[in-house]
Amino acid sequence: MSPNVVTLWYRAPEILLNLSYSFEIDIWGFGCILGELMTTLPVFNGSTEIKLLDSIISICGSINNRTWKGIEENEKFKMFRLPQSQRNLLNIYKNCDKDIIDLLDKILLVDPSQRITIDDIINSKIFENYDSEIFNRIAEKYKFVYYE
Repeated sequence: MSPNVVTLWYRAPEILLNLSYSFEIDIWGFGCILGELMTTLPVFNGSTEIKLLDSIISICGSINNRTWKGIEENEKFKMFRLPQSQRNLLNIYKNCDKDIIDLLDKILLVDPSQRITIDDIINSKIFENYDSEIFNRIAEKYKFVYYE
């Protein structure tokens, strides 16, 4: 798998650590965009992958067996010396809508297996009142499929 997927500031930890990845990277990317919409600033930033990983750790907390089950036994992970930090996400977004903070807290988890699914996101409180007819009209206009 290529490590050169996704714009740098939206890359999930598993990509930065050169581990296998799947659709959970898209959930992470959505969380980055949602967080950026709330503050008009990128959630994570860094000019290199290592600096970005440091930024992720400073907000999401340390990457270890407590936050990502089994990660410390991974041979690729053992090559990294990562800083330790407490999870700081809730402090950064404390002035945002409670439902959005709750959603970000479930999306921006370093362990991809712990992130919520797209169905969970669609069924979250922030999308409670969305009009699927609008999405269907857009899908028809641009000829892509929207799944309910």
